Amino acid sequence: MFTIRTLSDGDFLYASGRRVDYRPSPHKYAGFPAQARRLLVIHYTAGREASGAANWFANPSSGVSAHVTIGRSGEVIQSVPFSDRAWHAGKSRWRVRNDRLTSLNRHAIGIEIANAGACRKTEAGHWKNGLGVLVPSDEIVVAPHKNGSIYFNANPAHGVTAGSVATPGWATYTEQQMQVAEKLATFLVGHYGLEDVVGHDDISPGRKSDPGPLFQTESFRDRVFGEGDEGDDTWKVRDGTPGGLAIRVGPGKDHEKVQDDNLAPGTVVEVNQTEGRWWYVTVLDANGDDEADGWVYSRYLERA
Repeated sequence: MFTIRTLSDGDFLYASGRRVDYRPSPHKYAGFPAQARRLLVIHYTAGREASGAANWFANPSSGVSAHVTIGRSGEVIQSVPFSDRAWHAGKSRWRVRNDRLTSLNRHAIGIEIANAGACRKTEAGHWKNGLGVLVPSDEIVVAPHKNGSIYFNANPAHGVTAGSVATPGWATYTEQQMQVAEKLATFLVGHYGLEDVVGHDDISPGRKSDPGPLFQTESFRDRVFGEGDEGDDTWKVRDGTPGGLAIRVGPGKDHEKVQDDNLAPGTVVEVNQTEGRWWYVTVLDANGDDEADGWVYSRYLERA
């Protein structure tokens, strides 16, 4: 479904052969070295529409951006080329393998999902988030956040009072946008060899609450990396992989090959274990039977 094309001004996303809507944001750092890309961070927009978020990212006064935004109908808008660093993570930290990473704009691709997020019930009985965005009651689930109470600033114009709420209401995600989010995340992890998928509330606990308890980041991560109990965990060697994909006895180019012949494009594998960009896989033959085991560089894999 998704591909990336490197144009004169950066890496851009295509869906089914057509470039997604691009609304450039001025809020970015030029250049994103391949070795620096380590994570994918999931956010919610705190608004109902992807278009509004993308327009805000394009506003010179906003000071924020993300690489892409996914709308409630599954539409995708790109704001920053993947070859540049967007301003989405702020003060943040995360540990990947033995590396403690900070200031994750330098290390993470950011996906925003159009969602109002945490909401508080007004005296009039309406659900509104801190910005005054109204959410229908049938799109609200009341639940605690894993990091504790959510604080709402006063917004008298919209009937939102100040204070902490232990179990706020959370705007639900749509099935369409969750399907697109999973497909896009899986593609980006494979294409760029990303090592983890996290929420903004993971990397900035206490400061940020997105994507919130209804997103279920851990199970999302498992599906993206083919480690969950649900979904297809088979991958294949990406078409156009030059010379095929080497399969090795350990995670790294310094390890010997399991076999002299590289895996040809289209070869199907099943993922057993991951260690950063290196994945331990079982090679499947045409009948789906096990053929060989070994480590491959995941950048050259895509969903089968």
